[in-house]
Amino acid sequence: MGAEEQFKQQLRKLWLSALPMHLERIRALESALNSLDNLSAAQQEEARSAAHNLAGVLGTFGLQEGTEIARLFEEVFSSNPVQAPAGLQTQLDELRRLIETHHL
Repeated sequence: MGAEEQFKQQLRKLWLSALPMHLERIRALESALNSLDNLSAAQQEEARSAAHNLAGVLGTFGLQEGTEIARLFEEVFSSNPVQAPAGLQTQLDELRRLIETHHL
């Protein structure tokens, strides 16, 4: 096995091991999005942090579109008060789909 294939294999293993954490971050975004009318400061910070972490890591695994969506969520949950643009649930659904169906 060549060095490139070994690298890809290690990247696949890393993706699979991190997948539960990525999905937990999606759940944090979903919870915050569902609680916008009564969002606590802790929930807002958890969502902002989850989005920030997703934005930082998804591009490494070839999910540039996921990075862009995560940055949108980071921006939303960084604002005070939170101003959620229309279509945010659709964006979250797309982010979840990208993560759940990604194969290296």
